[in-house]
Amino acid sequence: MENLAKARSEAADKALTSLANYKFIMFGYHAAIWVTLNQLSPRRQTSPFSDLVTLARLLRKGQTLSKLIREDYQEVRDDTT
Repeated sequence: MENLAKARSEAADKALTSLANYKFIMFGYHAAIWVTLNQLSPRRQTSPFSDLVTLARLLRKGQTLSKLIREDYQEVRDDTT
């Protein structure tokens, strides 16, 4: 069980490292390993890639990252006043 959790953590790290280095095929490879290990685990975790999926969906709808950041900053600023 401990080995499964360690392997899942390593797969997530490798996937994110691959994405950060523009190695998109390797990202998909390691992300798929993470998903498979998570399915095999008796203690499933929330995907570490769910925020990336949400961001991709927003970008696909025509949002820009800078606009999203400005909106988020404005929302935080409004909450503090």
